[in-house]
Amino acid sequence: MKTRVLVSVLIALVLCGGKAYAQDDYFFGFAYTPVLPVGNTKDFAAGWSWRGVTMEGRRIVKPNVSIGFSLGWQVMNAETDSVVGFEGDAVGFDVQGYQIRTINSFPLMVMAHYFFGQRGGARPYLGGGAGLSFSEHRVNLGGVIIEDDTWPFTLAADAGIAFPAGWRSAAFAFARFHWQAAAGSLESQTYFAFGVGVAWQ
Repeated sequence: MKTRVLVSVLIALVLCGGKAYAQDDYFFGFAYTPVLPVGNTKDFAAGWSWRGVTMEGRRIVKPNVSIGFSLGWQVMNAETDSVVGFEGDAVGFDVQGYQIRTINSFPLMVMAHYFFGQRGGARPYLGGGAGLSFSEHRVNLGGVIIEDDTWPFTLAADAGIAFPAGWRSAAFAFARFHWQAAAGSLESQTYFAFGVGVAWQ
């Protein structure tokens, strides 16, 4: 059921992006986005994660302002034998032993950005967004899988740069901070995503 919901959202966004593709001042692209967990997220799955992708769509509504969406998928995991705690509806418990911990994060946000510079050249930008994330925390402990799935409210802030790459395309790069509110039994989650990608107008 969860997978069907995510696939449905992805298809809807692609269709919306396809409709706007032919319009001026719009771009639609993909970025490779490794992430660095911090805070509570680092406590669960520390270290760089090299598995991540982001789909971006933006519409220029004023000479220096865009609105759009961002849909991402980041995977963070770690191997450890430290104690991990779980909170249930009636009781909490701690588990210790060799574990493979995994976080699948699917942020879906509405974004707004302000661009500096002039059209036709390199354009640094600042922006942010808000939305929801599907967040799956999983612990594999000796073949026993313990999962905790939530849909936390999500905020993001980023800085980046975009520049023309020819053939109605642009290259872009960004650094983005993600904050997910506490939801269910999970505390708030935070991580940095670093994206490098290509977009088409």
